[in-house]
Amino acid sequence: KNKSVSSIDWQPKARGIVAIACIDPMTFAEKIKIIGKSITSYVVLWSFSDPIHPLMVLEAPFDVLCIKFNPTQPTVIAGGLINGQICLWDIMEAQNKIRLRKNTRDNLGETEIPRVRWSKLSSIEKSHKARVNDIQWLICGSEVQPYGEIKKTTDGHTHQFFTASADGTVMLWDTRINQNPSRQKSRRNKGKDKDRWEYFLRFHLVTLDGTAEIGGYRLSVEDTDSTKMCGTSEDGKIFNCDWVKQIKHSLDDKSIANVVTDTYEGHHFGPVTSVERNPSNPNIILTAGDWTAKIWQLGVSHPLLTTPYRHGIITSARWSPTDRKSVV
Repeated sequence: KNKSVSSIDWQPKARGIVAIACIDPMTFAEKIKIIGKSITSYVVLWSFSDPIHPLMVLEAPFDVLCIKFNPTQPTVIAGGLINGQICLWDIMEAQNKIRLRKNTRDNLGETEIPRVRWSKLSSIEKSHKARVNDIQWLICGSEVQPYGEIKKTTDGHTHQFFTASADGTVMLWDTRINQNPSRQKSRRNKGKDKDRWEYFLRFHLVTLDGTAEIGGYRLSVEDTDSTKMCGTSEDGKIFNCDWVKQIKHSLDDKSIANVVTDTYEGHHFGPVTSVERNPSNPNIILTAGDWTAKIWQLGVSHPLLTTPYRHGIITSARWSPTDRKSVV
């Protein structure tokens, strides 16, 4: 009650189950008073078969700004926090309990609502330095190797995802703790870092002239090739990335030099709140922001099509998922 919704995502391989991240609508002055303080925030899972009682409530140490279900493991949820950390929940145990108690009620006649604490929380020193704006899992069953090579996972599941932040970086995360082959630990720090979760790789977003960072707002990863990624910024830019070419030069500290190859700016006037590649032609992208939606072709500096300016702000735009791939 009295919460704002910051992110919504549907659970894959399930019917009518949706996760909703909720935050307190505070003024700037109120946020200043609690800055740096850990305040429990919540992600609520609902089933449309019971619109009155939530399925479960996920707890987080800070406000959750974005959430995404793992596409191959629907019980795993990744969340980006307002302080730059990444949170991971595994709801398998809670879902199993719900199935066992599906038709039971407590003494008050109310459905018992499980609370799930996060299973992993990234190290604050090895996380983003500003709020996390978006999360994108890699294509199903693939993973990035330390040298940038994309391979199929041995178990067929997806374990890695990208995050975009206002701090001018995109990070790649692996949900398998201690699975980073490039990480070298000394015997002294081996026990201390046993459960330390940090980014797998970090990519810097910098303008082509090298004068400013690009605060990432939304990401789009190609469905057939996770090395191809484009995104948007908070100040109206659209950028295209090629991180494979840079990864071999910066492997030692897992921090990759500027990966931006193209930027398109001066067309959106404010945060670009939506970006999506065309399902049949990944070089065609759709963006939405301010009062318009635009269609772009990568490599062309101006939009191919711009919708008429609307009276209200356009916050999202999507391609049709059916055979009519040209319908927006």
